Parts: sequence; C-alpha cells; structure tokens
Amino acid sequence: MKRIEFIGGPAIGKSTVLKEVIKMRKHNDCWKTAEEARLYLAKTIETKTNRGKLQRLARICLKLNLTKFQNFMASIILNEYKDTILDCLHEKYSDIVDIFLVALFKNDRINSIDKIRLAVFYFDLLLDNVMLFDYFKLNNIIVYDEGIIHNNSAFRSIEKSGKVLDNHIRKNTNVVPVGIIYCYMNLERYIKRRKERIIKGNGIFLDRKLNNFELEDLCRESLKSAKDKINVLRLYKVPVLEIDMEEPVIDNAKKAYEFINGFQYD
Repeated sequence: MKRIEFIGGPAIGKSTVLKEVIKMRKHNDCWKTAEEARLYLAKTIETKTNRGKLQRLARICLKLNLTKFQNFMASIILNEYKDTILDCLHEKYSDIVDIFLVALFKNDRINSIDKIRLAVFYFDLLLDNVMLFDYFKLNNIIVYDEGIIHNNSAFRSIEKSGKVLDNHIRKNTNVVPVGIIYCYMNLERYIKRRKERIIKGNGIFLDRKLNNFELEDLCRESLKSAKDKINVLRLYKVPVLEIDMEEPVIDNAKKAYEFINGFQYD
C-alpha cells in the first residue's frame, strides 16, 4: 500500500478538495480513498464466520450497493477482524500510539473528557484506516483527508517523531506516506472560515467551546503545526504538493489529481 495524506489545519478544506478530486477520477486510476478501501475489503474478503442476521444483511446491502448504509454495513463485517488485527500488529504500531497519547495528555488546553474522545477517534483512525489495510496487505494507493500524521501533533517535531519515523521505515509499514498534499491558508481567512463553520453548526467540537481569542490562538497554532509537520516530512524526502486554499477549489483539485496519479507509475 502507498499512502498519500492531506495535511492542513482542521476545517481548512481538505475534504472539499478530495471530493472534487474523486469526481475527476478515471476508470483506470488505481487509487482509492480510505473509505473506498474499507468498502472494497468488506465486499471481497471471506469473513471468519457468516453467522447472524445482521452479518447476512450487511453482505446483501454491500452487494446491492445500498450506499446509505454501506459504511455501517462494512463496519459490521470488518469489526470481526479487530481483535485479530490488534493481536497481530499491536507491537508494530505501539510507538505511534505512545507518541499520540503523550502529546494529547500533556495538552492542558483540552479537558479530560475531550482527551478521551480524541483518543478514541485516533485509535479508530489508526486501526480502521491503517492497520486494517496493513493486515490485509492491500495493494493500492490510498488517499487520506484525515490521516494519522495530520491528526498527531507529535509529528511536528523531529525530536519527538524522528525515531518513530525511522522505525516505521525499517519495518516497511504504512505510516510514512509516499506523498503529502499540504493545504495552507492566510491566517485571517482561516480564522474567518472556522468562525463561519461554527455559525453554520459544522465546526469541530473543540472550536464550539472556545471564545474568539482562544479560537484565533488555536487557528494560529493549527497552521503552524501543519507547516512544522511538512518540514519534518521533507527531511525524509517525502514529496509535497503545496496548495493555497484561497485559490478556486477546482484548480486545487486538478493539481491534487495530477499529483496523486503520478504515484501510479512509480
């Protein structure tokens, strides 16, 4: 598996660009999103058991392409493997979990309940969208708008993450991406964007609890964190495409599409 990851501040528009990229995809393009890769596995793997009405219903829904329920039904099938995946791969990825937990629980700006929520989110992201594909040795390019480096502040520091990255290069895991799409934006425009999302009810749960000063400070830190991660990955010779999120979405999507497709021929 080759992993390509979008990196940028939360709510900067990574998913919006990726949605446009997907519309441009041709039938012979061999890359998938993480969500598509999960659906592909759920449709094609032989499950260890095939008991239970819900399991059979999940298979029927996937075969009929009932899109409204597909992600839920795929999870029913793939959850059967969670314990096995953890048993096989937990040592391989334990250092990733460790540096995330250290970074998260040392953050005094996040309350205890939100730390638990973030830890659960991160665990699910790592297990469902990285370890799962490693376990089944999925041979695709997979594109992430929410990846483990984007969501892990420890990767902004070479001192904190260098040994971990070196370790995963040696182990030939899917942690170090083959390419990065770096989404950046002017600070003032970024603050305005996140405030607009809160007003519309779409802001991330941490944003909704902050006053204006705290939100502006968090926006500044989010942009710097993304830039720091890019600098670390460049030290590891990871190719980076920079896209200005103030440019038209369709133009950025074209650049991202060409960048992603370039890895099909490596």
